[in-house]
Amino acid sequence: MASQHRNGNSKSRNGGGKGVGKGSNSLFGRVGNSSGQNPVLQKKQTLERAEKAKAEKAKAKTGLTFLGGKLVLAADLQGNKMKASSDKNKQQIQSNKRVNLLHNLKNRARSKQRNNSDNSNNKKLVISLKESLKCLKIRNLPIGTNPSNLQRVLQQMGNCKVTDLKVIDLPTGSAHAEVFASNMDLETLHKRFNQAEIDGRRILTEISSQPEL
Repeated sequence: MASQHRNGNSKSRNGGGKGVGKGSNSLFGRVGNSSGQNPVLQKKQTLERAEKAKAEKAKAKTGLTFLGGKLVLAADLQGNKMKASSDKNKQQIQSNKRVNLLHNLKNRARSKQRNNSDNSNNKKLVISLKESLKCLKIRNLPIGTNPSNLQRVLQQMGNCKVTDLKVIDLPTGSAHAEVFASNMDLETLHKRFNQAEIDGRRILTEISSQPEL
């Protein structure tokens, strides 16, 4: 009886030892399987998270940031942005200067063109309010022709009014006269006295705008 009891206790201890080895009811087995993960893998993930947090902290401390897949200093990035903005402002200022310069040149060209046009028009425009002075020239008159007698004959036979008359004797042996009257009266005298005969001489008449006497 005592022998059987000892054998039972021995089996019980052996059975208990097998349970601990298998991990079915041991404390270590329960701790390892409580989260459903391998303790080694869990520890590795914890270390990775710690390293990642450390890297993020170092990056924030040093002012590093990612740009185009590259790690650069945040200060450099800010400086590049400020430089790009400054370059853009300079380009805009230069562009505005070019536009203003072109605008001023166009205005100057237009002003010069208007001035030239005004000067050109003033040079081309010629206005005269005076009536052109014309006279009737009578050639081959007898030498010594009296101006008063010639004027009276012209007015009576031409039925017109002579405002002025000049006579001069020429070395060629004839006299030359210039008669001034209205244009209509000059036309009448020319038609009436051209090729007329005075004291045996055939006279010639013409209307001219260039008096000689």
